[in-house]
Parts: sequence; structure tokens; C-alpha cells
Amino acid sequence: MVRPLIPRVLLPLVAAACAGAPEQSLDVVADDLATRDVVFLGELRSSAAGHLLQEELLHLLHARRPDLVLSLEMFERDVQEHVDAWLAGTLDDAEFAEKARPWRTHDRFYRPLLEYARQHGLPVLAANLPAPVARRIARDGLDALEDRRWLPERVTVTRNAYWDAFRAAMGSHAGTGDEASMWRFYEAQCAKDDAMAETIARHLAEAEAAGGAPLVVHVTGQFHSDHGLGTVQRLRWRRPDLAIGIVRMEEVPPAIRCTSGAADWLLRVPEEPDRPASP
Repeated sequence: MVRPLIPRVLLPLVAAACAGAPEQSLDVVADDLATRDVVFLGELRSSAAGHLLQEELLHLLHARRPDLVLSLEMFERDVQEHVDAWLAGTLDDAEFAEKARPWRTHDRFYRPLLEYARQHGLPVLAANLPAPVARRIARDGLDALEDRRWLPERVTVTRNAYWDAFRAAMGSHAGTGDEASMWRFYEAQCAKDDAMAETIARHLAEAEAAGGAPLVVHVTGQFHSDHGLGTVQRLRWRRPDLAIGIVRMEEVPPAIRCTSGAADWLLRVPEEPDRPASP
């Protein structure tokens, strides 16, 4: 069963184009995003209200686009067959927990998305780079990686705005070390972004070859999609023809901080001071 959704009155929205933009209903957001080819839902990892809002938006998008495909950062390319088996009902929950390596917050935050997909027969893409591969890149560097079977065909690592944002975000994290170590962490980040972008692009190409044009909704941490960088940028490099929508979440209070260009829609969610740490 899909759990009840949080009342919309508790979740006001504001367009992210400029400070002081008028609030819009979630239906207006869904109407706009349903016209795109790919939608990035940049989430607040451990915000319960944010995840409920994410579920409701998924339902509204599916009502407008029955051909919806759910893509998840939370599952990795090498477990696609196990995700498919669980969706088909041939893999039970215990086997799924063992083989698909769900995040520790899966039951609370992501299982409802998979249950909805299973209930409605929606494809689910396990989009991310396997974590062991990312860890090896972060430790030894991209060029030192020997087993490249799960790596995307192309990994682009450049000193651009994404590098600047990544370095600023990671600067306060212990264990990132010197500049060379930071660069290896960045190589791993870019490899993840390229893997997710390639997964989405390949699925769209296969669907189009079969005469389809689905809406792909990719659920991800918002750093991977903010300002059209990360996975978004790498998808645009592969498919510049795609219409892409970006959603970002911020907590209130404090007052809305509308970051120009960060996203197409900024979703406001209630602040949760005692929420658990992110995975």
C-alpha cells in the first residue's frame, strides 16, 4: 500500500526563478514538468516531509504521463536485475535487501516509490555507479581503475563550475585531504554523474527506437542537479535535444532563499530539527 500523503496545505511552493516569486500549487508544477523529457527531483536526503512531497509529485506526473519511468540514484547499475525481479514479484524482500543493496533509509523513504512503480507497472532504472567502483576511484584515481565494466563509456572530469562547487562543499569534510585527494574524490563524483546520465540517455534511446517517448523522473541528491550541473550537465552533453526540468527543495524556516538558476521549481518543506543523519 502507498502511504497517505502529507496535506498540501503544509507544503507551500514557490517558483525558483527569482526572489519573491508567487506561490503555485503542486498541480501547476506537475503541469509544467509533465511537458519535459526528463525531470530531476533534487531531494533533501532525510526530510520526511520532502520525501512525502516527492511521492505526491511523482503521482501527479504519472497521472499526466502514464509512460513515466522512475530513475534512482539510490540503486546501482549492477543490481538492475534484482530491482527488476522485485518489481516482477520473483524476488522477496529479504533477498532484495541482500542483493540490491538498498540504502539504510530505503524502507522509510524509497520503498514507497518502488511500491508505486510495482503497483502501476512502471520501469525503474538503477542508475548509479556501483559504490565499490566509486570508492576505488576516490582512493586510487580514475586512470588506475582496472575493472571498468560498470563505468560509463565516457567520464568527463573538468575544472569548471561543478569542480568549484564540489571543492567548496567537500572542504569541510574530514578525509578529503590535499588537492590530489580532493581531485580523486571529484573523479568519483563525476563518474557517478556520467553513469546516471548515461543510464537515462540509453533508456530514452531504447524507448525511442521502439516508438516511445517516456518521461523519465530521476530522484537524486540536489547537488547532482542544482544549477544544471552534475548529472544534468552530463545528460545535456549526451542529449542536447532533451527538455529537462529541475526541482530543488529547501526547508522553512528560515525564510525562502530563492537561488536564481538553481532549479526550475523550488519546493518549500517544513524544517525538521531532529531528523536523522543522511546516509
